[in-house]
Amino acid sequence: MKRTPQQLLRDLQWTCNSPVLAAIPGMEPTQFDRQAPIALNGADRTLTMDLLNMEKALKSRFLGPYFESLWRFGVERLSAWRVIAHGLQVKDRKKTYGEFDFILQNPEGNYVHQEVAIKYYLGLSTPSAKGGDAHWFGPNYLDRLDLKLDKLLSSQILLSETPEARQELAHLGINEIGRQIVMKGYLFYPLIDPDSVTPSTLAAPDHLRGGWLPVSALPQLEETATNWILTPKSHWLSPLAIHPDDQTPAMSWEQLYRELNSTEGNNRPQMLIALAESPAGGWLETARYFVVSDNWAESARTTLNN
Repeated sequence: MKRTPQQLLRDLQWTCNSPVLAAIPGMEPTQFDRQAPIALNGADRTLTMDLLNMEKALKSRFLGPYFESLWRFGVERLSAWRVIAHGLQVKDRKKTYGEFDFILQNPEGNYVHQEVAIKYYLGLSTPSAKGGDAHWFGPNYLDRLDLKLDKLLSSQILLSETPEARQELAHLGINEIGRQIVMKGYLFYPLIDPDSVTPSTLAAPDHLRGGWLPVSALPQLEETATNWILTPKSHWLSPLAIHPDDQTPAMSWEQLYRELNSTEGNNRPQMLIALAESPAGGWLETARYFVVSDNWAESARTTLNN
C-alpha cells in the first residue's frame, strides 16, 4: 500500500496530536499543547507537497525513521520550537558514544534533548512479572516495554551528562539542556483471557489500545466487522481511512480467514484492521488487532529466561 497525500497528512496529525504511550514524570513532550491545525482535505497544498518531498527524501523505509521525520516536520512547521540538531552523533575517531535524536530550543530559548520512539507492544501474563503486572512484548517478542524504557532512562536520555557529549553541545553554544521522552504507539491487550493482563504501570493513562489473539482463536473476531484489511507496517500510525477511489480493496471475513490460515499467513504477527463504511464513501478504521501464531506466547515467555 502506497501512502497517499491524505495518509501523509493523517500520519502528521497523529504524530503531533496522539497521546504518548509511556508517561515519564518530568520528561513529557510539550511542543503541541494545543491540537496542531492540519487540513486533512489537502487544502494547504504547500504543506502537502512538502510532506511528499519529505517522504521521497527518506533514506530508510522503516517506520521509525518515518515517524521521526514526521515529528521533525511537525516541530518545524506546527510549533514555535526550533530544531537545532537531529540524529547528532557523539563520537571520536575510535568510538561512538551515542546519538541525540533531537536537540530542540523552546520559545523561551531553553534547549531540550529529546528521545523519540514509535512502539507497539502486546501484553502477556508471565510468572516473573513484577507486582502482578504483565510483560509487554513487541510483535517479534525480542523487544519489551520495560527493557526499552530502562535503556532510555539509564542510558540514552543521559547522554548529555557524558564529557564527550558536553563537548559536542558546547560547540553548539549549549551549556544547559533539559530532557524529554516522546514514545508513541499502542498497547495490545489479549482477547483470550483479557483479565490476565492489567494496564501497564509504565503506560500513560490515555494510551492507545488494541487487541491481540492467536490465529486459532480468529473466529472470535467474526462478529466484530464484515470488512477487514491486513495493514503493512507503513500504515501503522494514524487510523486507516480508505478513499472510495483508493486501490485498496477491503477483505471479507472469508477472504481474511483464508489468508491468515494459509501457510504464508499464520507464522508472522500481522496487524488486522476492522473497517466500517464511511458516510462519505470508502472505509474507516474501527479497531485494530494483532494476529500471532499459536506458539507466539510460549516463544515470548521463553525469552525471559535468556
